[in-house]
Amino acid sequence: MSSGPVGLLDGCAVYEDGKGGYALEAAGQRLPIEPSFHSHIKFCIKQHRSAVGSEKGQEEKDSDGDQPPPAAGARATADEGAAAGKGDDTTDDGLVGHSLDPRLRYKVVHQGTGNAPTMNSTVKVGLTVWRDAFHGNHTLCDVRVAEFPVPDIADISDIADIGDEFRDELLSMREGEVRRYFLPVNGNEGVFVEARLVSVLDGTRPPPAGVGRGLFKGGFPGPPPAGATYEVVREGTGNVPTLNSTVKLGLTVWRDAFDGNDTFFDAREWESSVLVDDELLSMREGEMRRAVLPADDHEGAFGECRLVSVSNGARPPPAGHERSRPPSPPAAAGAAAAAVDETADSKDGTSGDVLFRLYPSGAYHQVVRPGSGPKPTRNQRIKVDRIRWNDDFDGEDKIGEYRGDVRRVSEWDEWVQEALTDMRVGEVRCVIAPGRLRPNFGTNTMYAEYTLVAIL
Repeated sequence: MSSGPVGLLDGCAVYEDGKGGYALEAAGQRLPIEPSFHSHIKFCIKQHRSAVGSEKGQEEKDSDGDQPPPAAGARATADEGAAAGKGDDTTDDGLVGHSLDPRLRYKVVHQGTGNAPTMNSTVKVGLTVWRDAFHGNHTLCDVRVAEFPVPDIADISDIADIGDEFRDELLSMREGEVRRYFLPVNGNEGVFVEARLVSVLDGTRPPPAGVGRGLFKGGFPGPPPAGATYEVVREGTGNVPTLNSTVKLGLTVWRDAFDGNDTFFDAREWESSVLVDDELLSMREGEMRRAVLPADDHEGAFGECRLVSVSNGARPPPAGHERSRPPSPPAAAGAAAAAVDETADSKDGTSGDVLFRLYPSGAYHQVVRPGSGPKPTRNQRIKVDRIRWNDDFDGEDKIGEYRGDVRRVSEWDEWVQEALTDMRVGEVRCVIAPGRLRPNFGTNTMYAEYTLVAIL
């Protein structure tokens, strides 16, 4: 076995294993690399690269012998925008299957050289999602900066539905690194995602007062929080949205000042038909509004909302994203509401003769299969299986199914924490979540099934 690394694979050091193969160093351990991935190693030393070409049958066909072979997720490309002109072929433009999530195809288009985050870091990330192609003509969202503590980074993955593994992805990246993902949902239909690790900050910082994780709490661009100062800084001259419109917004939040140096969140484009609220209904295309959000127990913030464009009708989201708004309340939700016993004591975690019970958050719960043992606390790590639908339980419009999701209870949304802390190991619970509980991701009702597998 070699004493020093001979190359890189996905940013991790690669060593010879002394048996004609290679091993990857991760988390202090050396793991064997399957022979089919040997050609993806980015070799640092020329003679080793030549050796793998002859021993493994990977004969180089290019005349430039100094060019290293493509790496899995690390192939150098002279034209990052070339994929945009390849139409459907962008799904195979050097993207390889992901080891953590078989749905994903990905590659590293720019290696990072800065600091690597830890679970105790705060990071600033960028995320762009296209419907049609990388650097395509239809941008779903273009988030230049979003600040998150690493334990909370899974929240941003729902923007692109790339899975909770995004947190693990960050831990293997360095500042400046850019990765691309293609997430197929139905055949070749899906979304094109580019993730960028902008910077790594030491320690964790709470979000500014009145600001949620990446988006404004309680409705900015809706009514600003009490005590906020608010003004129109540029009048709009275009169309006015309606409740059935699809809008593109720009949203920016600074910690220090308008146009300041400490950006908390910056979305140049954000397409949505669920962010249309009373405040947006009074804006015109091109209008810009600013609000100073007051501090409470920590720093305040400076927020800016821009109405970029208005489209008539609610545009259907791409495959894998939640529907924008159902034409009428789902029948199951109506049935659940009709069967709810709003005075029932839900502390025992059983459903009794009641179909669904109304919990303080406004979500409806039904215990499908009781569990046993203690209930988890918000500080404990748990393993959960979950399935989510847009239309009904076991419906046709499934959002996603995740097995073995491990995280701390406090990392879930409040309405999910409410369910999890009321469950016992082995319990299966169905939850109907009205859209108002999930303002960042849809106004439609969501149907979710949770299984508490273990308390760790």
